Amino acid sequence: MAEIAHSPSEPDAEPLTRSATSRPSGRMTLDADPSPKEPKPHRGCDVCEALYKQWLMSMNRCGPAYDPSHAVDLGIEIGRHPHGRGAKHR
Repeated sequence: MAEIAHSPSEPDAEPLTRSATSRPSGRMTLDADPSPKEPKPHRGCDVCEALYKQWLMSMNRCGPAYDPSHAVDLGIEIGRHPHGRGAKHR
């Protein structure tokens, strides 16, 4: 890694290291996976199956419903959908 010189106003400061995520301006960016992880719906649950179908449509880059942000929301909803934790499914 390349070292970045510290500020002259801080002579005792440790030099910063530049990682692959730093920009030339010195601002750091987050390494974010551009695509949400595929959720694992509970088999036999109609709600999970419907949410998963919506997730697939949200992840289809060629489809009219493409929306990665919505896919993240759906994945979270699938993960939080209760199964065997006191929930009553009919």
